[in-house]
Order: sequence, then C-alpha cells, then structure tokens
Amino acid sequence: MQSTPPIHTRPALLALRYRHARRPRQHHQVGATLPRHVLSLQSAQQESAQRRRVSHQRAAAHPSPRRSDSLDGARLRGLRASAAAPQRAAARRAAEVERCAHTAPRFSGDARVAVVRVRSAAQVHPVVATRWAGHLRGAKLEAVLVANDGYLSGRVGFSCRVPKGARARDPPVNLIETLRAIAEGGGEGLLERLGESFARGHKEASGGIVSKEYFEELMGVMGVGEKPVGKKDGEDKKSADERAQKNTLMNYFAKSGQDLKEGVI
Repeated sequence: MQSTPPIHTRPALLALRYRHARRPRQHHQVGATLPRHVLSLQSAQQESAQRRRVSHQRAAAHPSPRRSDSLDGARLRGLRASAAAPQRAAARRAAEVERCAHTAPRFSGDARVAVVRVRSAAQVHPVVATRWAGHLRGAKLEAVLVANDGYLSGRVGFSCRVPKGARARDPPVNLIETLRAIAEGGGEGLLERLGESFARGHKEASGGIVSKEYFEELMGVMGVGEKPVGKKDGEDKKSADERAQKNTLMNYFAKSGQDLKEGVI
C-alpha cells in the first residue's frame, strides 16, 4: 500500500497526470515512469530538509561571524532574546518581592489586621501577603493585608491572607466578611464607594483594587498604627518599669550567687 505523497510533491504529480490526460496514446509509457518521478521528488525533498536541519544545528553549535550577519543569524539572535526575556522579567519580579517583603507591618487598633504598605510597579502584593501570613502570630490576628500603592496609578491593589496561626480557629476566619464588616463600620456608604472590586476572592485569600482616597479612608476606620484598644499610656509605662525592675533584681541575685561561689562574699 503506497503512502499519500506530501503536499509539496502534489503539483508535480498533477502536472504529470495532466500531460498524461492530453496524450492518452502514451499511457503505457507514462504509467511506467510515474512512480519513479514521484519517488525522485520525495527523495529530493527529504534530502533538502535533512541538509537544512544539519545546517541549522551546526550554525547553532558553532556560530561564525559571517553567519551572525546573515538572516539566519539574526533570527537565531531574536529567538535567544525572546527566550531570555521571560527569565529577566521573573528575576526583576523576584527582586521586587524580596525588597517589599522586608517592609515592617503595622497593626489595626484592635490588633486583628496586620497591614503592609509597599510601592512597586510589579504585582508583588499577593506573594508578599502569603509570606507574611506564614510568619506573623497573634492571639487576635485574623488577617494580613498587603497594599501596593505603585501597581496602578491613582489606585491601590491589595491582597489579604489568613495567617497560619488563625487557620484552625472555630469558627473559621472569613476574610470577605471581615473586610466588609470593617468597611460597613466606617459609615457614610464607605462599602458602596469602595466598589465591586473590594473584597473579592474567597474566604482565605481575598483582595481587590480600589481608589486610593477610599483606601486611606478604610485605613482610618481600621485605626492602623494607633495604639491597641483598651491600653493606656500609664499601663505601658508601668509594665516597662516592672520589666526593668525584675531584670535588675535577677541580675543582682545572679551576680551575688556567682560571688558567693567564688568566695568573694
């Protein structure tokens, strides 16, 4: 059973058949030579393709100055540049992630949300949020929010993740409900003004893109950077004095015990 000839041999085959149709008296002669013509065309095409493959392989393995100035050399350089472009973009994004991941978080007034503010043209906030969610701990902490002020002009892109220590709580933490409840507490239609792009995703990984003005208003409702609720200045000073006094007494008794052991006292 003969295989179907390739597409590139079909024009020649049709031409032979056309000549054969115009000269029916030579049917026995043309019919005898027709397979040999087809085989010759197929062999020539295969040999040409094999030579081109070998030539390309040699040019890629041993590029010469003359070859680099030709069309094939230019195409080869273009392929190499296009293949290296994604790697360079990934390296720049990884460097931005490392830079932004070192930004210290600030906490809301009720210590339920940790907020990290970064500025980068790359979409780094989801990765940074996931990293901080694996490290931050807190008895009240429910969410880690990373806001990127440089991703879109005039808008803030943010990502929110559940910290590792809060994933096993009962009832489980729902980030969408938490963010919406905070916005509703702002009053004056803040939740509606934030728009449909606020608190998207699912309960353990939410985020959105909102106007910078409304996002700053949301941060004010959360009380980011303010002192925890219920803690006064006197309590902080008292606890610091108690720790200093305890540290001094422990050092004194430790020093006294060492002197007794050495026979100084």
